Amino acid sequence: MNPTPLTGFSSVCVHAGHEQDPRYAHLTPIYASSTYVYDSAEQGMRRFSGQEDGFIYSRWDSPTSAKRNQDRRPRSIRPHWPRRRPLRLKAKLHASGMGALSTLFLAHLQSGDKIISHYSLYGGTDELFRKILPPLGIETIIVDMRDLNAVEDILRNDSSIRMMYLETPANPTLRCVDLEALIGIGKQRG
Repeated sequence: MNPTPLTGFSSVCVHAGHEQDPRYAHLTPIYASSTYVYDSAEQGMRRFSGQEDGFIYSRWDSPTSAKRNQDRRPRSIRPHWPRRRPLRLKAKLHASGMGALSTLFLAHLQSGDKIISHYSLYGGTDELFRKILPPLGIETIIVDMRDLNAVEDILRNDSSIRMMYLETPANPTLRCVDLEALIGIGKQRG
């Protein structure tokens, strides 16, 4: 039995587990509240003791990241998975895109490693590359990734590059790079 009325793998990946918002937002709105109110002190005590479901503190759970929705999404994806290969679901949830990028870089890179990236990046990513990673000994080489020959030359001549990072279309310029070609180059260089 299909656990969601959605059809299509992409639709399920984006929308599964979503509970209808009382104001009919198509995605769960971002709730900026750090704490939540209670109808009474007794209700607050029940929530803190686990006797009653409800939100207490946003770092534990919030309507934005409701654990019940996160748990539903992987289960909803399974029936829609193209059977070409086994389904292995793994996810790390982050409060922001920059939190996710920081985790990616810090989990996979160490002092002495380098990243190759495009010159047209989101400002937060650019700041991460220019101010946060260098003191950790992680260098970013910026190149126009639309020039595939330049990318290949740099990768061929620098064995300390461990990661290729790009954003396409770039924010806010909307510059695009050839994903298929860059993936091919990256795979050739390991």
